[in-house]
Amino acid sequence: MTRQASKFWRREDPVIGEDGLVTKGGMFPHQRKWWDMPNFIKAMVAGYGAGKTLIGSKRAINLALLNNGQPHFWVSPSYKVAKRTVVPTLIELLDGKKAWRPGFNYRYNKSDNEFKIVDGNRRGIIWLGSGEEPDSLKGPNIGSATIDEPFIQDEAVFLQMLARVRAPRAVHREIGLLGTPEQLNWGYEICEGEESARYDIGVMHVSTLENLALPQQYFDTLLTGYTQKMQEAYLKGHFINLSKGAIYYGFSKDRNVVRLEDPGHELLAGMDFNVDPMAAMVFWRNGPHMHIVSEIEIENADTEYMCNVLETDNTSNESGEYLRGQIKNFLTDKGARRVHTIYPDASGRARATNAPGGVSDFTIMRGPQNDRFEVISKSSNPKIRDRENSVNGKLNPVKGAPTLTIDPACKKLIKYMLSYTHELRLKQKQMSHLLDATGYPTAYLYPVTKPMVQARAILGL
Repeated sequence: MTRQASKFWRREDPVIGEDGLVTKGGMFPHQRKWWDMPNFIKAMVAGYGAGKTLIGSKRAINLALLNNGQPHFWVSPSYKVAKRTVVPTLIELLDGKKAWRPGFNYRYNKSDNEFKIVDGNRRGIIWLGSGEEPDSLKGPNIGSATIDEPFIQDEAVFLQMLARVRAPRAVHREIGLLGTPEQLNWGYEICEGEESARYDIGVMHVSTLENLALPQQYFDTLLTGYTQKMQEAYLKGHFINLSKGAIYYGFSKDRNVVRLEDPGHELLAGMDFNVDPMAAMVFWRNGPHMHIVSEIEIENADTEYMCNVLETDNTSNESGEYLRGQIKNFLTDKGARRVHTIYPDASGRARATNAPGGVSDFTIMRGPQNDRFEVISKSSNPKIRDRENSVNGKLNPVKGAPTLTIDPACKKLIKYMLSYTHELRLKQKQMSHLLDATGYPTAYLYPVTKPMVQARAILGL
């Protein structure tokens, strides 16, 4: 494999120009080390942006051609993820080879999720699969496989690949595991836990900092938004238990609960749609700082009623009285202000909460003349994990003071932050609505998902 790689892919360190772009490709030391592992299972447990997809894609092409007709199977967490990550990387790499290597060509069949590669008298096949339904991965024998982000996929995906990588005509059989550690699950067990002795597995941990082709802004974004615990996993590539215990582990009453004088900033709201209860929280923001001034939970309500609560005090229920006391009076100190902008659950774009005539929640919030509330939302909600990460990152950033604080009057939200756990998530579902109403605007305004880096900035063929 090493001799083949030296002929097909550069192995020297990439050359990085003054503009920060890779002008001549190659492999960084950590990529070469992973490539040269002799094990049947080669695991790279790495931080975001460490170069996993790039070196994994090079390896997939190499194995597909080396095994000459015996397919390489790349399994992503979903087809959507594959189309955003490995597909453009494979196309970029293959286009580069096609441009200068005589006798090299390829074809990508989108409907079959298949790459067919020709390199002289060698034929390579790469299949793309989704781990969303592990049983769909059953089929004929294959020569090799890559499981992308295995630590957020079901163990059944690994077992399927383990059973299928046995094609008798394959020259080199291998399974690659390339991912950022998310939890202490089966991936941890086979890499470092009790199951590791059962397999021929090589494991290396890689920090994001080892990818010298990434711009400084990338590191700064992650360092600013991540807690120390998140940095251990998402930057350093260490297995950290992020799926047990308190979900909002960054929260501390001493650090995050504070009464602040009204600065006169615009009031905003986050909202979760649910009949029992409807939930919203009201906050102001100043640069990176969010301060929550009110919480609202209304039993057996709908979107229209919640909107009335946010814009008037003509209600006698407990939440309305609380709103009048904590927001309406709060507003009068700086003049008559009310919430004008809502960051809601994105599902409200298409559905209605107890609304007549099939009118969507977003339509209700905007009003018949589109002058009731400004509604800000992406087409779909961010992943639950990403919402929770964004909240934790602001509750307890590695550098500086917290940038998410809560008024002491928000007693339910404070209680939920302290009580909500991974183990009891389903039993504590009622807590989730107010917490989600907090997470939607936080993740929209201050996302901590990994920044995107243009492919050409890191490939440098």
